[in-house]
Amino acid sequence: MLGDIFRKKKDFSKTFDWDKAIDIIVKNDLKTVQAGLEEDFPDTQGYILMDGEPVTEQYHFLESLWATPVLLDTDTGEFYPCWVYSNMTNYNADSDWTKELWDKFDKLKNEKKEENLN
Repeated sequence: MLGDIFRKKKDFSKTFDWDKAIDIIVKNDLKTVQAGLEEDFPDTQGYILMDGEPVTEQYHFLESLWATPVLLDTDTGEFYPCWVYSNMTNYNADSDWTKELWDKFDKLKNEKKEENLN
């Protein structure tokens, strides 16, 4: 039943925004990060970055009608809202690092390193 409701209300659901996540991670120089749904974090979270390196094949659930997809900086305990409406993205509850996201992450990290050297 909930699955049927979810499918009908897809336009209003929130999905984890991987592009925004990369921007937040690089901007704030985060090293170890979990992603999940803030209001149900213990049951939906999973590591997406550990010691500055992307983590793949880790369980996480990142889409909801009622809960907010977030990043958690495990070093500080700070949550960062990190979502987009599901009808505005190709990401979904099961999305994970892709080659394109990995490349974007590396590119932004390298640009920030160069910026800090100057």
